[in-house]
Amino acid sequence: MTMSVAARRTRCCGVLAVLVSVAPALHAAGPADAGGTAYATNCIACHGADLAGVEGLGVNLVTSKFVATRSPDALLAFIKAGRMPDDPATVSGRPMPGFGWLPEAELAAIVAFVKSRNGG
Repeated sequence: MTMSVAARRTRCCGVLAVLVSVAPALHAAGPADAGGTAYATNCIACHGADLAGVEGLGVNLVTSKFVATRSPDALLAFIKAGRMPDDPATVSGRPMPGFGWLPEAELAAIVAFVKSRNGG
């Protein structure tokens, strides 16, 4: 059975809401810098505390060629917009929600944090 895009979005948002609710507890073990704090609050539920990805949710950011080959500005634009699983450019087949509602400085801190840990 194939889910419609709307059904996948709804399911993703529900799962994300539940997982994000545990982020404060996970944050205590995360890095103290601004990027690490913003990452722990917004990204850890899908990409994990070690940035290695969570099975079925988020890709590994440590080994990601996408992260390695994008400029900070391009990566920031991607995080703002997100990507749906049916996008031809996706490699995971999973949704990446957009975070355009976050302040620019917080997004830039997340980008710097992720780029600093990417060995791609």
